[in-house]
Amino acid sequence: MAIKKIMKDAQFQEQAEAFDNEDATKCDIIAAGEKSLVCLYNGQSDKSLDSLRYSRFCQKITTGTSFVQPKCLPPTSVTALYHNLRVYHQVQQWRGAVLPPQD
Repeated sequence: MAIKKIMKDAQFQEQAEAFDNEDATKCDIIAAGEKSLVCLYNGQSDKSLDSLRYSRFCQKITTGTSFVQPKCLPPTSVTALYHNLRVYHQVQQWRGAVLPPQD
């Protein structure tokens, strides 16, 4: 799904470039990662990941008849934070940049 998005969505491409930038700050990575996840879950670009999760939860409650599985919802912003930092670290390793894992 991400491959299809990156081929068609200019905003998603812009967010992906942050992971390729060797001089990106943690704040840049976190913001770009959250926006890219919102884009992957077809949310509005001005929404946060937490508000998208809440709206999806409410949508599933009103339309469903069974228990809402948390794994079916977008991740929380805290979970995404660490995921995005790991993605950045992995991309930089692929590029040959040596980064301390604790950073």
